[in-house]
Amino acid sequence: MMDILIRNATVIVGDGETVVENASISINQGKIVDLTSREETTFSDSDFTEIIDATDCFVFPGLINAHSHCGSLGPKFSSAALPPTMEEIRGNIDRHMLQGTTTLLNLSGFGTMEETEIINKSHPVRILTGTCHFPSCFKAAQMVDGAGLQKEHFALSAKKMVKLGAVALGEIGSGATLGGGVTDYKYIPEAVKELTGITITAQYANDLKTLFLPDGIHIVEREDTEITKLLSTMGLKDKLTPRQAKEMVIEIAFKPLKAALDGFDEACAVGATTGIPVLCHTALPSVEKIIQMLEKYANTKLLLVSGHCNHPSFSVEEAVKYATHIKKLGGIVDVSSLDAIVTQWMNFPERIEALVSAGLVDTFSTDYGGGHWDSVLEMIHYLNKKKILSIPVGIAMATRNVAKIYGKATVSLGVITPGKIADVVIADQKNISRVFKVIINGVIVADKGGRTASSYTFDKKRGF
Repeated sequence: MMDILIRNATVIVGDGETVVENASISINQGKIVDLTSREETTFSDSDFTEIIDATDCFVFPGLINAHSHCGSLGPKFSSAALPPTMEEIRGNIDRHMLQGTTTLLNLSGFGTMEETEIINKSHPVRILTGTCHFPSCFKAAQMVDGAGLQKEHFALSAKKMVKLGAVALGEIGSGATLGGGVTDYKYIPEAVKELTGITITAQYANDLKTLFLPDGIHIVEREDTEITKLLSTMGLKDKLTPRQAKEMVIEIAFKPLKAALDGFDEACAVGATTGIPVLCHTALPSVEKIIQMLEKYANTKLLLVSGHCNHPSFSVEEAVKYATHIKKLGGIVDVSSLDAIVTQWMNFPERIEALVSAGLVDTFSTDYGGGHWDSVLEMIHYLNKKKILSIPVGIAMATRNVAKIYGKATVSLGVITPGKIADVVIADQKNISRVFKVIINGVIVADKGGRTASSYTFDKKRGF
């Protein structure tokens, strides 16, 4: 007897083009055994313990989300903030899994391998980790926060983490240390609350930040009247002086920039000699450094993933211009859904549409978006309905294309072909973001919008 037969499926193989209609997929002992059209299959229903009818469904490889946060223990973000709770972590990973993700790369960067393995032993989603244990990254983190750092984190280096199993150097920089989204929704609002007792929105925090740092890099002097006008709009006119407002932005969003950017030098130097992928925070303050690194380390082993090239600090035109340059220099252009597709809290889809329309995008991911990320499948569905992207190409950007980057950790993932690991998603043909079932290592771990009983019982022989 074999484990699972999926029949009557429309299979998106994951290579960017192949679709097999009316197909059957045979799964046994955690591997894909066979993929055939129904007429060609040599197996009968009686050969299987479980039979899944996938009529009117797309079936495709489990997504490999190579840019996420708060999916593991350890300090949070490049600012090394206090770690998320176990409840938050499990909730985040459950949500990713129910969105079709079966492999998740956690890029907060300062955690230990032990902290990652604790989560791997408690959840069927495969958790990989990046490392940013570089001197400048530690320095930038402590300038902004650093509350999550313990002696075990300081004892590690990026090179040691790679030896222990980290699959990437990253995320190098982030919105927490380069004056980005984390500054807007976390650090400036927290500072304002401490000084005034008033809670401001992320948009107001961004308005205050960009008043003094319009390009994200250079401080601009402003007249007190201009500052007071904005503070009045924010309800802070009598609570915060123009000088206090400026000093706060300088302390949080400007001072850490040099240390954070120095981390790009340290990481790319290692990546250039080892070939370990380097995933860099891409935004207005860091994009010129990324281009500099690609030029400096041309014709080396540097594999630089330019994360979320759709960052909101770029205009649409800037996003296309910089991504074009990065791609010409051999960088990998990644686009993150953030909250841009459905939620639209701090981000919007225009940059994603432009980058995909221009044929510049190599990989898809979610990033974190303050915990409000939209799913990769929602992004694929949206772009398909806009007639910008075919579904097979979109699936490849979140499966096969990602698997090619991260070496041994993902070599057996990303496509539905015999011999590959049986990470499989079954979703609605009318809306691919409606996930019906998720299979990881040949076990059904999610069904009808929730975890299955078997997702709580792990057979280590199958890789859990």
